Amino acid sequence: MDVTNDGNEGAAHASLPLPARTQRGPDDDLVDRASEFISGGDADGFMDVFNRLQGSPATPPGEISEELAPRVREFGLERNCRELWEQGYTVVEDAAPPEYWRDLRATILKAASGDPGARAGSMGSTLMPSYPVVAEAAINPKMMVLAEFSVGAGFILSNVASSIRRKGDRCIGLHCDQVWHPVPFPEHNLFLTACWACDDFTPEAGPTTVVPGSPARRRPPNLDEIGSTATVPIECKAGSIAVWDGRIWHDNAPRTIDGERAVLHVSYTRLMLRQMEVYPRSVQDRLVERYGEPMAQLMGRYDFLAKPEGKAYVDGFMRAIAYARR
Repeated sequence: MDVTNDGNEGAAHASLPLPARTQRGPDDDLVDRASEFISGGDADGFMDVFNRLQGSPATPPGEISEELAPRVREFGLERNCRELWEQGYTVVEDAAPPEYWRDLRATILKAASGDPGARAGSMGSTLMPSYPVVAEAAINPKMMVLAEFSVGAGFILSNVASSIRRKGDRCIGLHCDQVWHPVPFPEHNLFLTACWACDDFTPEAGPTTVVPGSPARRRPPNLDEIGSTATVPIECKAGSIAVWDGRIWHDNAPRTIDGERAVLHVSYTRLMLRQMEVYPRSVQDRLVERYGEPMAQLMGRYDFLAKPEGKAYVDGFMRAIAYARR
């Protein structure tokens, strides 16, 4: 029985069993054995599994793990992985059918219209549990593969937000997304944003702008660079996903044309980092029950971190070690 506070002080909530995991690698067999050793009281066997996992080599930065490579090929994402690593951004196409994009844009506008204070859009805690089209974006198969390449196996959802950009809206200013991490940033990326473009990204439409290659600097821009660094627009057609590394320097361009640019932002992070937003356990359970294994992963339900039982969740403890190496 998991006791949570979902707006009802002292309410008790019993979580449902997790969906079976189908995305397995060779190290998952070791993870399974760890539970068997613990249940059988075999401490030596448990430590042998631990030592094997912690001593296994990690996938080098910018490389595709052996476990992930077949899915990268299946979805034709080799170029996107290369661009994301070398330049810090890429554009994913054909991730969803046209009718999906129409529904997503309508949902973003509807969510904003229902919140008079949200001129720039609505935040994720009000979006994902309420709108299936938003949850479907978060678990999109192409994005799940690209996110694993960038922020590792077992990555979790950090944030979902929508934005609506209009003529005359101010620019954000040059920045990078994982700015709460000390510098220098690690070689492995920590944070990934997928920007679902429901309208064309053209120079006059107010697109995201980037400094290609800036992730290699492994730091945010300084005060002088914020005002003087040239950026280039990410240009793509409506129905594309602009994706960028958490270290890339980026801004947005002013919108100089009439109309609205509607976007859904879905951000993912490595499993050991805290999310920008969290959901009550009962909300997580409803999402997992509806969307299955990928949503369970995004909610962090397969690892041991931030759980009441901690390392007593043996499978989750060992799985986190295994995931960190790929």
